Amino acid sequence: MNLRIEQIEYEDIRDIGSLTLDFTQRDSAETCPVSLVQMPNGTGKTTTMGLLRTVILGEDLDAKEVQSYEPEAGAKSGRFTVGFATGDSRFKNHLLFNYEAGQAEYENSRIQKEGGGRNENHYMPSSLEKQLNEDMVNLFVFNGELTEEFIETDEGRAEQALKTVTRLDRIENKQKAIERL
Repeated sequence: MNLRIEQIEYEDIRDIGSLTLDFTQRDSAETCPVSLVQMPNGTGKTTTMGLLRTVILGEDLDAKEVQSYEPEAGAKSGRFTVGFATGDSRFKNHLLFNYEAGQAEYENSRIQKEGGGRNENHYMPSSLEKQLNEDMVNLFVFNGELTEEFIETDEGRAEQALKTVTRLDRIENKQKAIERL
């Protein structure tokens, strides 16, 4: 799997305001192999990691979750955008919040797509969709606050996520079917 996060953008998400985090190296357009997000308590680390997981998986949010992202100062809408790169392809998923209606929807934009612009819905290349399950994303977007939970769970979750990425899970499923027959 070759999915890299190049950029994260916030607009009226909780009290983060408007902010752009760039994960590319200063001297080139290459993405940093590992990025560490370190911020003081209460400034948005957990929010960032949660939204990042949500956007990668394309999960839907209920009205209560949507409204939990509204800034204290109030706003009608907000946006969380993640810029991705995979191989030579670059794309963005935009999670758009309508705080008044308690709704969120996805848009995507792909630089290489003819005509450009934004398109409706969440997008992830088909080669990655099958690999990006919740366990894998939790390893990919690692939240230090979840370390204790991760250590306390058996190693089966991490092992299963790695098997999914390498597609070994398919072999195990076929083996079980063969044994049943």
